[in-house]
Amino acid sequence: MSKNKREKHLEDKIKELEEQISHTSDALNETRAQKMIECFWCLKRTRVNKLTYIQTVWYQEPYGCTGGDYWLNGEGQFDCPKCGENNRLYERPDIVALKKYFKEVVKKHD
Repeated sequence: MSKNKREKHLEDKIKELEEQISHTSDALNETRAQKMIECFWCLKRTRVNKLTYIQTVWYQEPYGCTGGDYWLNGEGQFDCPKCGENNRLYERPDIVALKKYFKEVVKKHD
C-alpha cells in the first residue's frame, strides 16, 4: 500500500471506530435513562427518565472583609410519582450519578 492509500485506510478505520463509539455511547446513555429507581417509602420502582431530580441549594452569606456570598449545592432528591413521598439521595451515590438522565433537574432553595 502506498503512503496515501495507507493513510486513507487508517483514517477510514478511525472514522468507523468513532461511529461505533458514538453508537455504543448512545446505547449506554439510553440504558442508564431506562434504569429503575426504587422509592424508599413505597418500594415501587420508576424509570429515571420519568423523574424530576431536585437539587437543593443554599445561600452562603458574605463573611469577613473579602469573603463573598455564593450558592452551594446540597443533596439531591426526587419525589415518588406513585406515593408522593420525597426521597433523599444523601446515601445513594449510585442514583446521584444518574442525575443527567432524569427528565429534568430543578433547584430547590433552602
